[in-house]
Amino acid sequence: MPLEKYKADGLLFNQNFLDPTSSEGLMAYRGELVLVQGEIADDKGHHKPPVSVLRGVVLLADDKIRLLIGALDDIAELPLLIEKYQADFADDMKAVMYVVNIDVAAQVDVGGV
Repeated sequence: MPLEKYKADGLLFNQNFLDPTSSEGLMAYRGELVLVQGEIADDKGHHKPPVSVLRGVVLLADDKIRLLIGALDDIAELPLLIEKYQADFADDMKAVMYVVNIDVAAQVDVGGV
């Protein structure tokens, strides 16, 4: 499951919840999703706070991400999000992104999503 892997890899930040839903096998997450991790802070491999995150994230996932909602501070961060997480996007994933530095709505096709 992607969410369990993200948790193990330290990609979930400011987690409000990560819990199963009432639908079998579907997990829900609320918090932030790391786009760029902070540098290593100590000899144990702990990271400093992330350099960049997707804010206000809502994720629903089973073996793939089914729903992704979040806010980017800058449209230039969209390629980071896609590069890091696209392999886990379901073919029928629904996504809503809020982007602080754009003022016109847009639709983007990312690998058919």
